[in-house]
Amino acid sequence: MKQNKSKTGFKEINYIFRSNDLIPQDWKIKKIGSFSTEINQQLSEEPNPVIFSISKKKGFVKSSDYFNKQVFSKNVEKYKLVKKDNFAYSTIHIDEGAIALLKNYEKGYISPMYTVFEIDSTIEKEFLLYLMKSRRFLYLYSSMGNGSVERRKSVKFDILKQLKIPVPNKNEQKKIVTIITSIEQIQQKLDRLISEIQILKENLLQKLMKTGLNHTQFTKIDWYFKKTIKIPREWEDTTTLEIICKPITKGTTPSSYCEKERGIPFVKIQNIDDEGDIDTNDCDFIEKETHDKLSRSKLFENDILLTIAGTLGYIGLVQKKNIPSNTNQAISIIRLKNNIDFDHHFLFYFLKSNFVKEQIHVEGTDNNQPNLSLTQIKNLIILKPPLPEQKKIATILGNIDEQIRNVKKQKLNFINLKKELIEQLVTGQIRVNI
Repeated sequence: MKQNKSKTGFKEINYIFRSNDLIPQDWKIKKIGSFSTEINQQLSEEPNPVIFSISKKKGFVKSSDYFNKQVFSKNVEKYKLVKKDNFAYSTIHIDEGAIALLKNYEKGYISPMYTVFEIDSTIEKEFLLYLMKSRRFLYLYSSMGNGSVERRKSVKFDILKQLKIPVPNKNEQKKIVTIITSIEQIQQKLDRLISEIQILKENLLQKLMKTGLNHTQFTKIDWYFKKTIKIPREWEDTTTLEIICKPITKGTTPSSYCEKERGIPFVKIQNIDDEGDIDTNDCDFIEKETHDKLSRSKLFENDILLTIAGTLGYIGLVQKKNIPSNTNQAISIIRLKNNIDFDHHFLFYFLKSNFVKEQIHVEGTDNNQPNLSLTQIKNLIILKPPLPEQKKIATILGNIDEQIRNVKKQKLNFINLKKELIEQLVTGQIRVNI
């Protein structure tokens, strides 16, 4: 590939509202409406139709699988038919990337809130998808929509089809798609590697919490559900979170949020990943004054977070880089007492064990939404190995988590590379050799 360093050989393209973008002189400029047709075919009579939603990251997903419940209307008569190789987008979320190409199913149906269209053979489908999900075009959609401040702007097909796009010849389109697809394949391999290491860690975690390190003698103790379990003879009996932790509390909902630049991160369930790391870059943010008022839920280094509403038992560990931050009422804050003979990293991992998962499963009440009270959290039963063994177990599991983080960093690098390449390739700022 070679990168253009001057404007020689380039021409302007006026999308709709701006005319300062340059594309190669030999590329064509086409309106989306010149090669596409909107589809409004509604649901036909058929048993158990497949209902889709569109994920900004995953594209078309079966709605019931993605949300683990039915979120679509019971009356689907007005749902739109989507066939393989059709596009669909959310008229009010396209500026966030909610546009997809149906590849893995022959057909299905989607809510009327989506627009469905097909294109002719003059444009490579994957090329168009990459172009329409690029940062440049996401920005354009936000300028194109009709709506008010109070109501989200919508981009109907009559507006979208007026949008002009840069179009290289078919061979160059195909080569661009091949390059981007090769990066996606590397991402998929890294995803599989992450999954394999996570399974390894989960199996090892459960084993270590049952048998510890290098023990040969075990003893039976009374356990939850009036059961007995075997633990290493050298381990103490049991304790509860209330005995070893103070405070055990939770947050509240702030009256308002603010911009990231002047705010304190406000941690929610979705900010905690599978390894218990907390992403404060993708949080809502609150004013420092609000943070100080919500002093009960200020987070400190080594606090353990446990989700207690909706999704139960998700565990996070607050690191130095996460400070300052705050949290809401769906997350309990567990803080070890000072000078207690217990390792916070071990406790973090033990709370992920099946011993605790079983307790949470039974205790979590299910009205409209599963939840746990702080009293139930305080009463969780914990096993207590000797402190040196706690530290060794935590180190073993922590090393595996660090391997997972390293692979995730590699994946993130490829994600960022792909985003930047898409921007450059689909506008001809980087040309491909055909």
